[in-house]
Amino acid sequence: MTNRKRSLRIPIATKLILSFLLIIVITSAVFTVVGIQLINNRLFQPLPATANPRFLIYLEVSAKSHVVILPAAEAIPLGLP
Repeated sequence: MTNRKRSLRIPIATKLILSFLLIIVITSAVFTVVGIQLINNRLFQPLPATANPRFLIYLEVSAKSHVVILPAAEAIPLGLP
């Protein structure tokens, strides 16, 4: 009977290696889930106003021309210092 208990004994080196592998697997799984969440949140955010295709075309045309064109909101003085 005592011989049977001895054969199921796991060496300390194997326990250490398995514990390190378990830590690595858990850490990589957590970082994978967090990374996927961050990418999903970033991809499916509403686009800012500057991502409007008409505004991007406006920027491209105004960058090519030598005339300075101000948007209407910037042309109106607000009286702020």
